[in-house]
Amino acid sequence: MLLSCSTKDLRKATWLWDATLLQDAEDIVSFLTTHRFNTVFVQIDEHVPQAIYAEFIQHANEQHIAVYALDGSPAWVTDDKLFHDYFQWLRDYTKHYAHAPFQGIHLDVEPYLRPNWHDDTALVVEQFQAMIVQAQQQAAALNLPIEADLPFWFDEVAYSNAFGEGNVAQWVIEQL
Repeated sequence: MLLSCSTKDLRKATWLWDATLLQDAEDIVSFLTTHRFNTVFVQIDEHVPQAIYAEFIQHANEQHIAVYALDGSPAWVTDDKLFHDYFQWLRDYTKHYAHAPFQGIHLDVEPYLRPNWHDDTALVVEQFQAMIVQAQQQAAALNLPIEADLPFWFDEVAYSNAFGEGNVAQWVIEQL
């Protein structure tokens, strides 16, 4: 079977890790448009006012650029506070800026950077899986799609725990 799609169906995305740059919304959107990006993953920084995010999203939406709420840290695997603070920020933002919504959630957690990854991979994997389940539930409550960065080699990481058994990449793909 041959599959085809047009270039308008493809997503060209980039990350914006320094949310303080959002103050230059017009310049950033101009850059994204010039380079034909249609999606940008913008890091959530609690020190950047939510109104700046809303203004940026409005400019991006005018150019048909989807904005996803980006965040994550290896610490999220075991630090519930960081994880819950992120989703609380999203709930607050959604409540106050419904006119400029995020189009989705993009996680970059990197559990393999945990200090105990090599010594106790099975434990870290199970903690990561529990965090992914919670993230999916939080995203569903916000009515937002959710996705996550995965290293190419995650299909070589096996698990056998309360979540079943298989490879981590496939499991995350099925969850998100």
